[in-house]
Amino acid sequence: MKIAINCSFYFPKGGGIKEYIFNLVINLNEILKKQDSVICYISKDQEKYWVETMPSNIIYKLTPFTSKQPIKRSLLESFFWLKEEKKEQFDVFHSPFFHAPKLKRIPIILTVHDMRFKKYPETYGFLRLKYLEYAVVKSVKTSKSIIAISNFTKGELMSEYNINENKITVIHEAVNKENFNINSVKFTQKLKDKGIKKDNYLLCVGHVEPRKNYERLIIAFDKLVDKKNIDKKLVIVGKENFKVEPTMKLINQSDNVVYLGWVDFGELLWLYQNCLFHVFPSYYEGFGFPILEAAIFSKMTVGSNAASIPEIAGDGGIYFDPFSINSIYNNLVNVIEDESLLNEKIEKTRKNLNNYSWNKNAQKTYELYKSIIEK
Repeated sequence: MKIAINCSFYFPKGGGIKEYIFNLVINLNEILKKQDSVICYISKDQEKYWVETMPSNIIYKLTPFTSKQPIKRSLLESFFWLKEEKKEQFDVFHSPFFHAPKLKRIPIILTVHDMRFKKYPETYGFLRLKYLEYAVVKSVKTSKSIIAISNFTKGELMSEYNINENKITVIHEAVNKENFNINSVKFTQKLKDKGIKKDNYLLCVGHVEPRKNYERLIIAFDKLVDKKNIDKKLVIVGKENFKVEPTMKLINQSDNVVYLGWVDFGELLWLYQNCLFHVFPSYYEGFGFPILEAAIFSKMTVGSNAASIPEIAGDGGIYFDPFSINSIYNNLVNVIEDESLLNEKIEKTRKNLNNYSWNKNAQKTYELYKSIIEK
């Protein structure tokens, strides 16, 4: 079996898609059979980064486009891929993001991470949005199979494009547990100056934008501190991303919220390791990596009952209505005041974490490749 993977989004600031490509390719490389091969296609300006970060035995080829030419690549890439299809004769083409070129004979597999461009189009640039509106509908119809990273995303795909559910396979993502090790934990002067102490704070991780729902959380937390007279802080980590003014105004008005913005990885690990628990108030997430990152440090999630959050946190989570300040307040109070409930959920959080691994992800993806070819 010869597999082609489009790795055009593999570059340092490629975000979640870059991490998905990295972990899929690394783990596929470990499970391939002797008769199998993979060709990874990367942007021509990212060869140095690829060589620095990927094993040397993984075969790669350069596309004629750079990572900074998304529009040009989108308009002209079909000519390139048709040429490669004929030349390389691969058996399956995998696009790790939700659009793909049209090929003549090779089955295409898409991975869809979320439908944010449909639900929150204002978070995209005009040209990018218009291209996605055109390309995604075409790609989901012409692809042989679609990987959804959660049942929530699968449901959105079925609803939005009227796709038969048999065409969609849910394959959960994961986190690299080995990267979250004690040797990387770092308590810095920055954290000390903010007055952050072990077990005296709840932790939120995620960019500041409306769907993250920080405004209702802050109001609920201020109410909690006022009514229950608890000595806790709410720590928020994440860059200012989109329509941040209302959230930042509440943060600046509250004595109970510590906003750290961007932190380095060692600081993030310390924050996970030493929080009382993790809070995830977002009302839209395709997956929700912070849930698993917190779980590595045996920290449960008190989170929204919306989108994929209950699916990923499982029995280890406590859930509130993200649109109800009272619901957020009551659930935070329950966990803070009931130590036995907290400990019960911590134990379930540890067990739930075992359901997620990149090796499982790659194995299921490999099996999907085989099944598509054999049809």
